[in-house]
Amino acid sequence: MKKLKNFFNASVFSSTTQFRSDSDDGTYLKDVKKFLDDYSSFKNFKRFKNYNKILEHLSFETGKKYLDLIYKRDKSFISKGLILHEMDKLGNPVKYIYGEMNFSPTTLRYIKVTQDIKLLFGGKFKSIVEIGGGYGGQLIANDIYLKIDNYTVFDLDDVNMLIKKYVNSFFTNLNFNAISLNQYKVENIDLVISNYAFSELPKSVQIYYLEKVLKYASRGYLTLNCLNKKDRLNKTELLKLFPEGEFIKEIPKTGDHNLIFVWGHNKKKLKDYFINT
Repeated sequence: MKKLKNFFNASVFSSTTQFRSDSDDGTYLKDVKKFLDDYSSFKNFKRFKNYNKILEHLSFETGKKYLDLIYKRDKSFISKGLILHEMDKLGNPVKYIYGEMNFSPTTLRYIKVTQDIKLLFGGKFKSIVEIGGGYGGQLIANDIYLKIDNYTVFDLDDVNMLIKKYVNSFFTNLNFNAISLNQYKVENIDLVISNYAFSELPKSVQIYYLEKVLKYASRGYLTLNCLNKKDRLNKTELLKLFPEGEFIKEIPKTGDHNLIFVWGHNKKKLKDYFINT
């Protein structure tokens, strides 16, 4: 019986240690597999404890800071985001009341990131690539606010299946695919984005993404949370690779060392709406 218990409690990893993301802790993928196999779990996946370590863990206060920033820039912006209430109905996330609205704080972060993108890069894109798609929340927010022809998400195989399952529960305007980097055919990209995931990869994997994806992107928006770690591309290296790039403060700040790195952006909008370092 003990052996059977250990089998069902065993950790699930995507690869060998040297290629693992920081979020690939053995429990994350185990939960993802459960969401794919069991519809009851999928309906409530945003409540799973181990999954919450990676996603859907933001507090009411952090959500309020996102909302305040969105309002400060453009109070009418959030009205279109009310459509995202539908997104919050799937997965049963923890939601809070903000005035007359009832939102998951994570959804408010997705809206804030989309607002960042629209300010810095405009609203029309032939192609967007996202490194680390979570369950597809950022994709859906971007689809609502931006005009995008093609959207590619890179993630682990099982996570890609979850993204497809989640996103295909809604109607989107864009064409999307969720694939592994090995499946990707190199092409020019309008914008590459990442909410922390690129930063959490070992440097060897970051360089692989650099060679196949980032250097083909005319514009980029990367939220980075591991710049202080040794086995990562650092600020100096990123600026050498993208000389026109700039680091801006993450507001609200969700980690002591967090920064956002952008290139190919509207410098006037950055000056008006963001704080660079």
